[in-house]
Amino acid sequence: MSQLMIHLVNWAVLVIILVGFPTVTSMRIGGLQVTAMKIFQQLTLWGFGVAIAANLAAAFFLTRKRRFEQLYYNWAIVHGALLVFLYLFFNHVVDFAWLKEALLWLKKQIR
Repeated sequence: MSQLMIHLVNWAVLVIILVGFPTVTSMRIGGLQVTAMKIFQQLTLWGFGVAIAANLAAAFFLTRKRRFEQLYYNWAIVHGALLVFLYLFFNHVVDFAWLKEALLWLKKQIR
């Protein structure tokens, strides 16, 4: 039951960060976005940072069972990987131009 709770809480955190933050920080009037993208980026990166810290703190202080410690470490790694990827994406190091080109090529091949 404890493993299920760890998974549920971490999945809920992922949903809040990846779905909730964009919803809360985006305000559109017509087709114009009124809010700053920087707020969304800061909330997302801080959210993943807090999630990493919470998982590591739980692994160090809340449990002594190796199985649960490993589960907390695994979730910290997942949140850390997403943090690094989103940081690189927000700073335009990683983009999806290759995906766009591949899909356009595929569309042209199908026609």
